[in-house]
Amino acid sequence: MEEFFSAQSDHNLQAATKKPPDPQQPPTPKISFRDKGPSQETLIREKEDMIEKKLVCIEHENGNRLLPKVHLEQSVFQQLCTPWKDAIVVKLLGKNLSYHTMRERLQKTWRTQGGFEIMDNNNGFYMVKFDEAAYKEKIITGGP
Repeated sequence: MEEFFSAQSDHNLQAATKKPPDPQQPPTPKISFRDKGPSQETLIREKEDMIEKKLVCIEHENGNRLLPKVHLEQSVFQQLCTPWKDAIVVKLLGKNLSYHTMRERLQKTWRTQGGFEIMDNNNGFYMVKFDEAAYKEKIITGGP
């Protein structure tokens, strides 16, 4: 009886005999974790020249181009405010935390069933908007 020893295991031998991918056929695209999650419709706005449409006016203080003042039409202002209309402002006193740290702390502290969006406004202030108004009320009236 003859014995045969090899440095390759059966698994490696099978992997070595596989065919290479067909160059004529495009590889299947990888799907990201975000794409697998629930889809949310995002509002995509068309680019428009608001100055040309006279919705925005820029004026310079004392003619100094380094000191611009931007004047918005009320409709433009309302449109910009709409996504954050029901948001609350949050600041952790005594510390400035990064965006991710603040988000994690709020999730642990509030333990809401729904989600929320958070926006960093610099200087340690954050805008927080809840998915449901009930969670906002719970935090305002009884939360830490």
